[in-house]
Amino acid sequence: MDMNSYPQSKIPFTSLFILICVVVSSFFACGQGSPETGRPVAVRGIIDLRGWNFERDGSVRLDGEWEFYWDRLLGPSDFKELSNQKKCGFIPVPSLWKNHRANGVTLTGKGHATYRLKILSGPDTRVKTLSFQRILSAYTLWLNGVLAYTKGTADRPIKTREDYIFIHNKRLSSFTLNEGVNEIILHVFNNEYESGGIDWPLYLDDGEITAQREFLKHTINMIVVGLLLFGAIYNVLSYFYRKGDLSPLYIGFSSLVFAINTYNIESPIISGSFSFIENPFLINYTTVVLGMTLGVMIIKSLFPDDFSAYIARFSQFLCAGFIISLFFVEFRTAEQIMKIYFIFIVFFILYIEYIFIKTIKNGRDDAVLFFIGFLPLVIGCINNILYAMWIINTGNAIHYAMVIFCFTTTTVISRRFARALRTVEKLSRDLEAKNISLEKLDRLKDQFLANTSHELRTPLHGMIGLSESMIDGAAGVLPPKALDNLSLISSCGHRLANMVNDLLDMAKIQVEGLNLNLRPVDLYSLSEMIVRLSLPLVGGKPLEIINTISPDIP
Repeated sequence: MDMNSYPQSKIPFTSLFILICVVVSSFFACGQGSPETGRPVAVRGIIDLRGWNFERDGSVRLDGEWEFYWDRLLGPSDFKELSNQKKCGFIPVPSLWKNHRANGVTLTGKGHATYRLKILSGPDTRVKTLSFQRILSAYTLWLNGVLAYTKGTADRPIKTREDYIFIHNKRLSSFTLNEGVNEIILHVFNNEYESGGIDWPLYLDDGEITAQREFLKHTINMIVVGLLLFGAIYNVLSYFYRKGDLSPLYIGFSSLVFAINTYNIESPIISGSFSFIENPFLINYTTVVLGMTLGVMIIKSLFPDDFSAYIARFSQFLCAGFIISLFFVEFRTAEQIMKIYFIFIVFFILYIEYIFIKTIKNGRDDAVLFFIGFLPLVIGCINNILYAMWIINTGNAIHYAMVIFCFTTTTVISRRFARALRTVEKLSRDLEAKNISLEKLDRLKDQFLANTSHELRTPLHGMIGLSESMIDGAAGVLPPKALDNLSLISSCGHRLANMVNDLLDMAKIQVEGLNLNLRPVDLYSLSEMIVRLSLPLVGGKPLEIINTISPDIP
């Protein structure tokens, strides 16, 4: 395509989209950077928190140099021996140990090691919370010599698939800091990933503040679930009231899917009931795949003239293929499948952005409003993709964006429905006015016919009287042919007079002023008159009209 012929109006929207992506990515990158200046950092396995006030200063990242013992699994009792501590190395946390040098050897990605950090603390009786997002891949945690948590089998070389199931879940461990030296020991074992280690920061925070924060987060997410369920019910019911438009149905199903996804992340009860051990994230993955396809169908139904039917059908086949494949693979393979699907999500987002540019350029109804509601969803999708690929650590945000998206799309549909209702009301009023006008015209027509009929009766009776007087000889003796013609004129006059009388009777019927006089009809005379009236039409044709009705019939 010639770039000079490319519509210039599309460039600002494309630039806006790219700018938003850059800003969001920069925000995430800044949020995941190094610790703030002035915050304590571990040096040679020791971090000094004696001057740190958790209520005033907030949480602290336990970043810096941790003691590192490669190919050794040392427990709290082992560190009481000085010989074990002498073989200490150091490794930066967060980081992976692949290509790190320990004891003069460059490490491979697979293996096991012990991490140790000493925390210097002042007098503090409040419970603290240690939180971390991911450790690759199995680990055992000790806090001040007490076994706090075990995930997988860090002390055995053979692990089953079940050991890795919930490594993605955020872990919170509570303990009390002693005055003086405190100790964190981690056994980390990796035999699955390309490299093991602690690649995400560990946070230490006040336990009460952490509990309040987690409760607030859970409450907000449950409110979001409720809003999404309300949006789902409202839109599905709206569809049944107006089945010609599929967009409310797609929006309702999309809201339901994201409500299930959000609830399952907060309380993974659904995964436990409907999933299986090989892929405990099945519900999460399938809802993501369904959500993208439903989003495509929403925009297709709202702007059918601008959206390609082939793209919509492609998204449906893609959705079916990915969901079916997720049922037959274990979760490690499912992770790789979802990374492939993320590429298609980016493609669909770019295509939808092109559709919005097209609809705004073509002046489609509510295109700008819908685009405003779609932007948070784009940002939420980018955030969740980067979060799922462990590039950022912001958490899930798509459900918040979905609430905005659901609200704006519901507003768009409601506006369209309101406009359609106003149009129907206007057409009804116009139709009622036209009916009133037609009734007036009908009354004028009836009045005109009645007046005309009255005016026709006088000349008709004159014509009938003159013809009958000439037949009776008032003008002398006439030839037989002339008498026949005069008889015909008289008959036609009587017939026309009867039609005028019928019109007058019809006018009386409309005003309910007609009195019926029931009496027998002379069918023979009536049919004979019709035959006589039809004879001139026969002319010289070889036709003969015969009246077979008996004169005796009343």
